[in-house]
Amino acid sequence: MRWFQQGAAVMAAALLCACTVTKPAVANRVITPTTPSVTSSIEVHTHLPDSIDRSKWLFAHVETQPVAAKAGLNLEAGRLSGFTGCNRLSGGYQRQDTALQFNRIAMTRMFCAETAAQESRITSALEKTRFAMIVQANGYLVLLDENRKILAELKPDTL
Repeated sequence: MRWFQQGAAVMAAALLCACTVTKPAVANRVITPTTPSVTSSIEVHTHLPDSIDRSKWLFAHVETQPVAAKAGLNLEAGRLSGFTGCNRLSGGYQRQDTALQFNRIAMTRMFCAETAAQESRITSALEKTRFAMIVQANGYLVLLDENRKILAELKPDTL
């Protein structure tokens, strides 16, 4: 009888062990980066330099899409002129520190099927722009909406 009780106790212990949740050998770790990530290390100017008022830019990306047909902006003392890849545009802009807003935008109305989507993205980005910054590493002008979401990236036009 004693042998049966001992056997039952061993069997119960074995069953309990089989049902017990065990912790993994390696505990979960929180990784704390010791070096900045690529996006956190991008340095930008704290304001738009005065040279922005006599600058030329080529669109590189609009709404994360690369720009296929040449398109750009010229900024000159509060006046905007440019090209969408099909149509010419003009208007005005106002800026202060990092705030930038385009206004009174007018555009020619030719239809170009191959650049229609690009033109739509460009005009939408210009209408939504509320802020801008210049990336120190490459000199790109980045247009941002009211929530500081990137709308477009423009590279300096050196020609």
